[in-house]
Amino acid sequence: MSSGDYSTTLLEQILAFHGTLVRLDANPVLTIITGAGTSGACRNHSERKLSALETLIFDTQYAHYQIVHTVTSDEQPYDKPNSVILSRWPICVSLQYKHHHLDKLEY
Repeated sequence: MSSGDYSTTLLEQILAFHGTLVRLDANPVLTIITGAGTSGACRNHSERKLSALETLIFDTQYAHYQIVHTVTSDEQPYDKPNSVILSRWPICVSLQYKHHHLDKLEY
C-alpha cells in the first residue's frame, strides 16, 4: 500500500476532530491549521483565511471565542501550519517573535 491509501479529506478530518473539540471545553491551542487562499476583489489580491478552523468551530462553544494565530509580514495566516489559540477571555495583545538566528524554514 502506498501512503496515499491512507489520505483523508479535510471534511473527514474536521468531522473526526469536532466531537473531541466540543468535549474538551477548554482554551485549545491548535498547531496544524493551514491558511487557505481566497480570491479578493482585485485581480492580484488574494487573502488567506483559516476556513478549516472556521468550519470546525462553527456550531461549537468556540464559535465566539477570541482567536489569535501566527501571521506573515502581511498579517495573513501562513499557507503552511499556523499556531492558533482560542480563548474564552479577551486577548488584548498578541505578539509574534521570529528567531533571527534560524535559517529560513523550508516546507
